[in-house]
Amino acid sequence: MDLRSLLNNYSIVIIQNNQVVFKSQDSGISPLLKAIDLFKPEKLHGSLVADKVVGKAAALLFALFRPRYVFSIMISKPAVKVLRKHNIEFNYDKLVNYILNRDKTDLCPFEKAVSQIDDPIKAYRVIKETLENLKKSDQNSNQFQRAYDNGAL
Repeated sequence: MDLRSLLNNYSIVIIQNNQVVFKSQDSGISPLLKAIDLFKPEKLHGSLVADKVVGKAAALLFALFRPRYVFSIMISKPAVKVLRKHNIEFNYDKLVNYILNRDKTDLCPFEKAVSQIDDPIKAYRVIKETLENLKKSDQNSNQFQRAYDNGAL
């Protein structure tokens, strides 16, 4: 299976025993978290992963379930360090210093959250916490925007 070509239609694909067991078109780290929560790390052990963007946060999540191989279009230097430390084979098209946020104005919030973390289990908890906080923040800003749009502010 050509992992690169799978990323033409999906942001992440996980293959176990030559069968696609998980795929998503959603961006960000949420699909990877969903896969881990859905299958549990031990069920994904030894899998093949194609993920468009791999930063340190994603690499630490990979270290949780230890895929046999990871392919990424873009990978960060801190992610490479994590994958090497955990003896996870990988390949990529483009190496970058860091993964940026969606606006490209700062580091990705998940990269910031795990910048001082090396333990995959701790990283998993911190990433889930960060995601929940971002969802709450987004809901609050959407409520503010709606109130503003409706003339309430």
